[in-house]
Amino acid sequence: MQDFFVNDGHKEKNGLAGENAAESVSVSGGPMTTSAGFPREEPWQGRVEFDIPFAPQINQHLAQASSQLLSWITEFGLLRSCEAVDHFVSWRPAELPARWFPDASASDLQLGTDLLAWLMLLDDQFDGPLGRRPDQAMRVVAELIKVFDPRDVGRQASAPAAVQALEDLWAREQEGMTARWRARAARNWCEYLRSFVTEADNRRRDHIPDTAEYLELRDKTGIMYVLLDAAERVGRYEVPEPVYQSPAFQEMYRLTVLVASVVNDLLGLKKEETRGDPHNLVLVLQRQRTCSRTEALAETVAMVRGWTNRFLQLEALIPGVCDDLHIAITDRVAGYRLIGAMRAAMRASYDWCAISERYASESIAFLGTMGCLDDIVTTTSQE
Repeated sequence: MQDFFVNDGHKEKNGLAGENAAESVSVSGGPMTTSAGFPREEPWQGRVEFDIPFAPQINQHLAQASSQLLSWITEFGLLRSCEAVDHFVSWRPAELPARWFPDASASDLQLGTDLLAWLMLLDDQFDGPLGRRPDQAMRVVAELIKVFDPRDVGRQASAPAAVQALEDLWAREQEGMTARWRARAARNWCEYLRSFVTEADNRRRDHIPDTAEYLELRDKTGIMYVLLDAAERVGRYEVPEPVYQSPAFQEMYRLTVLVASVVNDLLGLKKEETRGDPHNLVLVLQRQRTCSRTEALAETVAMVRGWTNRFLQLEALIPGVCDDLHIAITDRVAGYRLIGAMRAAMRASYDWCAISERYASESIAFLGTMGCLDDIVTTTSQE
């Protein structure tokens, strides 16, 4: 049995099959008391609280990265009004990469900060009319994907702001990385960008995927593969290919993607529901199971607990995997560092969503029907 505390504080019992059903979750509509390991800032009302078994961390260069981020965004015309900038700042965008990349140097954190900010702003472009027009979404995505084609060089000043900013990010992200890493990172970038077209087609058709279909799509839409590639670049290391391709490591990779993405679903539920967007695991489960919201939340949280449990089991196996692959002791460090980045990613998604205004009612209302702060996929940085 699983205990819930919903809005008014009354306890509601819900049966939940499976060994992961013991997870305790609360949903609060009023002031919340901060629990151990939870960010000290007051979390926004109505969020779901549950356990992520990794310690929170934050980078010491956060203030510098936050200040420089605004300069970069202004340079590329990603936000053009003071109102849009002020609202973006209320999301505390630099705090997410500071939690994602807690050990990065100041310059490397800046890359991670600019990258995550760009991803946030791009994602919102598809929350309005563009996100229901797959033909237009495909044209936008095609222009972005050209950035990763080495044959397509030299963007014109008339290119949309998002394209020009992505060119800058990709040039910086490739610095010092091998051809193998660049090929993998480019492939993950392109798969992520194409997922916007799939989502737009689902919305146009009013298609709600089932759980298996949704999780397969979420595997790409959650930007996690892009960010885990970035973790290697920001940390200035590369995982040895035999370790990276090992079944245990690949499963940990996928578990990290699932946890961070579904944590975002749990904490960003109001944003998707308000816009009538079916791409959220809680909504998918509620429809597929014909169950209550509380039951769908319970099942989603239980999935996250099962994934983090499995991650911890696999982590203990990695030294043995390295032994079997005859990986030199000094070469194992990169693999261990990426595992640390995986832990940071799962925790960062939870902690940042708890304190950012991005998923709060006021932010959702501010974005309105347009869905984004500024159009960056049709206007240039000069406009």
